[in-house]
Amino acid sequence: MTKLSEGPFIEWDLAKLYSSSDDPALINDLRYVILKKDELMKEFKGRIAAESIEACELRLVFEKIEEVMSKFAKPSMFAYLSHSVTPALPTIQKLIRKIDDLESQLESDLLFLKLELSKVSENYFSVLLDSPELANYCHYLELIRTNRVHLLSESEEKMLTLKELTGKRALLNLYDEFTSSFIYRLKIGEGEDEKNFTESEVETMRREEDPELRRKAFVSLFKKSEENSIVLTNVYNSLAKDWDLEAAKRGYSSPISMRNRENEIPDGAVQSLVDVTTNGYTLVQDYYRLKARILNKESLLHSDIYAPIGDFKDLFSWQEAKSMILEVTGNFDPRLKRTIAEFFEGNFIHGSIMPGKRSGAYCSYASPEIHPYVLLNFGGKMNDVLTLAHELGHGLHAVLSSKQTMLNYETPLTMAETASIFSEMLMTDHLLNTTSGREEKISFITGRIE
Repeated sequence: MTKLSEGPFIEWDLAKLYSSSDDPALINDLRYVILKKDELMKEFKGRIAAESIEACELRLVFEKIEEVMSKFAKPSMFAYLSHSVTPALPTIQKLIRKIDDLESQLESDLLFLKLELSKVSENYFSVLLDSPELANYCHYLELIRTNRVHLLSESEEKMLTLKELTGKRALLNLYDEFTSSFIYRLKIGEGEDEKNFTESEVETMRREEDPELRRKAFVSLFKKSEENSIVLTNVYNSLAKDWDLEAAKRGYSSPISMRNRENEIPDGAVQSLVDVTTNGYTLVQDYYRLKARILNKESLLHSDIYAPIGDFKDLFSWQEAKSMILEVTGNFDPRLKRTIAEFFEGNFIHGSIMPGKRSGAYCSYASPEIHPYVLLNFGGKMNDVLTLAHELGHGLHAVLSSKQTMLNYETPLTMAETASIFSEMLMTDHLLNTTSGREEKISFITGRIE
């Protein structure tokens, strides 16, 4: 099991963005964003609604908005990445609040574009949509018109956006900073003193062979949640209620419909997935009854859910994980390997397990002009290798999508997760094909199922 005092030590290089939270270049970029945002509003607000702007000029509006968004993406990304690793640092907390304030103001002030385009006449909109000058923005325009029934008045939209600062966004920041401060104290072996561990390390222990260690890890994780249940429950319930209220206010048939619309997928498709999953509950029960027999247990404890079966190699060095991912992507297409290699060679990955660092993993890509960054907590387990492959799948998608302009760069989850799962499955096939022996294969497959 990887300890804090052991490897690997993998950190990203945020100096590619800014040298620090008080870098003059960062301050200047924020000032530039505010200046250009104000110029945009002064020059174009009201003209779309009056239908006095032609397609070639509307394209100029889009390009100027993309410039503002791209310029803001850089300091925003720097703040978010820094906050993920050192959320308790006062200078980073100050920066993240500043970025949140400006992001809220940008969203509020630039709302006029969506609102005005949603209300113009069908004839005028058709002319814009059919114009060659706006061909690159057709999808963006169609989404605005499709979703216009759920848009509120300008004053209501602005109020919702600005209130996020003290509502949803504040709660999310609280959750990140609060849970990142958790320290888990466990006694690993007989005669050993209690030691401090991070959530990522304790989660890794849930997959250890020793049943007593798994039990201690399980108890420790849920004890921490129980100790902080007042805060965690209130954060969760408040965020859920906020979502419900907004969905109702916007006229969605159900809270999930708002999410589905954002992901550009019909409610029926998601409901089919829910129904198939629900109908398959008995498969899960059958699986864990079988696992209990394999482990010679009458029934499984909660701490046995991730218990390993067999003796599949389940500890990989960072170099082994890197080599496998490059081999797998290279076998599929050498161009993929070159793209993925840049994440390692350019120090765009933070994999070290550190106190205070947020748990889990993500790939951050905010602009086609900025190289994506990946965060994970690499403990050397097979699950960590597959997580790395998953997040680099997102990164690959982000790099290949950089030919798009800013308004076309963001993708719904349905597409984004396809890219990451594809990369993860390439690694899964590789590990399965390079595993010899029936017991080892069973061990690997059960790990993937779980």
